[in-house]
Amino acid sequence: SKSLSRKRAFEASRGLKPAAQVVLGISRSVTRKPETPPMATCIAVVSDLIFSTRITATAKKLGATCRVVMTLDALKDALESDAPDLVLVDMNSQGVSAEDSIRMVKTRRPTARVVAFFSHVQTELLEQAESAGADDVWPRSAFVQRLPELLNPPPFPSTP
Repeated sequence: SKSLSRKRAFEASRGLKPAAQVVLGISRSVTRKPETPPMATCIAVVSDLIFSTRITATAKKLGATCRVVMTLDALKDALESDAPDLVLVDMNSQGVSAEDSIRMVKTRRPTARVVAFFSHVQTELLEQAESAGADDVWPRSAFVQRLPELLNPPPFPSTP
């Protein structure tokens, strides 16, 4: 049939064995999936329970880990035990200074990327995050859109 021949043409163009050969065990070759990049290890300094749940759910969906902390002591412990690649800081967090959080990360884990986010109407928080040393500072709406990309970065190009 026409759809079967299109399927075979597609498989052949990708270097794949026809499905019938694979199902019947005629061919022993295995098509390997490309190597998946390691997922980010993340710490989120967020006091908003609903928003922290959104971050951890996105991380879980992508196979990443993201630990939520709400105090400077918890952040200090997490930085030592988790060795994060990424630290997310809500500039509107209650009960923890976002600026002190950023400074602590940059002192204890200088290679970790710090992404701070804020309510778009509070532009003074942008300046505070930048002066504290955040690598990126985004309005909350941009942060939400880019969260999956942060937690699942594209692989680095392989070197020959």
